[in-house]
Amino acid sequence: MTTIEAEDARRFIEPWSILALALLVLAAYGPALTVVRPSLRIAVALLGTAYLASTVAGAVYLERTGGAKRSAFLVFGVQIAVAGASGVLSEGRTLLAPLATASLAVLYLKTVGRTVVIGAVLATMIVGMLVYAPTLSVAAQAIVSLTSALAFVVAFSHMALSRHRARGELALAHARLRAQSREIAALAVERERVRIAREIHDSVGHWLSSIHIHLETAAALADTDVDQTTRAIRKAQGATRSALTEVRESVSALRESETLTVPLADALVSLIDDYEPLGIDISFDDQLNGTRLAAQVEYALFRIAQEALTNVRRHAHAQQVTVGVGADQQRFTLTIEDDGVGFPPHSPTGDMGRGCGLMGIRERAAAVGGQCRIDSSPGGGVRIEIVGPT
Repeated sequence: MTTIEAEDARRFIEPWSILALALLVLAAYGPALTVVRPSLRIAVALLGTAYLASTVAGAVYLERTGGAKRSAFLVFGVQIAVAGASGVLSEGRTLLAPLATASLAVLYLKTVGRTVVIGAVLATMIVGMLVYAPTLSVAAQAIVSLTSALAFVVAFSHMALSRHRARGELALAHARLRAQSREIAALAVERERVRIAREIHDSVGHWLSSIHIHLETAAALADTDVDQTTRAIRKAQGATRSALTEVRESVSALRESETLTVPLADALVSLIDDYEPLGIDISFDDQLNGTRLAAQVEYALFRIAQEALTNVRRHAHAQQVTVGVGADQQRFTLTIEDDGVGFPPHSPTGDMGRGCGLMGIRERAAAVGGQCRIDSSPGGGVRIEIVGPT
């Protein structure tokens, strides 16, 4: 019934709270010591000291132990007993002291337990005044005053408890946020590992396979066809240069921040210019008309176009490619279309044949709220369309 809410991990005993308790006990017992019979002063002073010690020690004990039911009964029972004994010896002059007990009950007990303790404190005050007040009128006035003081202490203690709970909830929210941040960071690291693995697989892996095939051809023809051997070695050298170029490009991409230093249209023109020496006719349809999109959207669309053109170069055997980009007040669009060999629609081998490039395109589109549509057929080329909100 008076089980402490240990899950709150309540901590209220601090130097300022001990000082407040000492001042309250002094306010209750000091005036009483000046008017009680001399023979009782030492006893009343000792009871006051015992009451202060029981409140402080009891609160510390409850905080350390978590406040089992028996502990709560013992702590508050001792305090009320000492306060009652003081009230008897002082003829009701120390009945202000049990306010500290009521305060601790609010701070450490559940609703039922604190109600019982506060009721016991109130009963002690009322009985003491009715017994020791000289008249019923004086008793009534004293009871009203003590009850008002009790109500104030209970309300103030409840405010302190509410603030304590709010701080605890805020600390818990911060802890959860930190945990979520760590999870997000770990997820970001994992995604970056996947992206790097995709880059290595699609670039270095492709060219190493090509080099291996050419060198195997050269080894097989070395004794029979010098010209074919020489051509195979030269092709292996060309693949080596391409591999080194792509490694440098990948390292450069990893070092870049995820923003473009120029408008998207200008970045795409520069990207297309890089592919001109490869013998692919690439046309560019700019419908942005100077419109700037969000930085993360422009970066994602640029990377998507870069990945798509890389796939064209590696896999499509295309002669013509069209790149188009546009935006209005509702949405942006990016299209890349080639006349290459294509792949069967809805076939996972299409993605496999183009490495992880198409998967990366879908992931980048989704990251900026866009949708990716890929249409293809054997011999019919590939059309990639990205649509998303501006």
